[in-house]
Amino acid sequence: MCSVLGVNKSSFYAWMNRSESKRAKENALLKKEISAIHQAHNRVYGIRKVTHELRRRGKLVTHKRVARLMKKLGLYSKIR
Repeated sequence: MCSVLGVNKSSFYAWMNRSESKRAKENALLKKEISAIHQAHNRVYGIRKVTHELRRRGKLVTHKRVARLMKKLGLYSKIR
């Protein structure tokens, strides 16, 4: 497989054994918090309100990051 991809074996195994990045760990925690906020507000909160709630809780996030994570989770706001 390494020869097909043009990658050294040592590089491949180094990549496989690498620990999760800081950003990936933060995203995992944010996903849990976003899901909890969305669920607590009867799935009505959208990107902007979830972002505002996270900022109120002291998290420094942008609405674009929240949008990307909500999309990955399949969370959408209800239209009234």
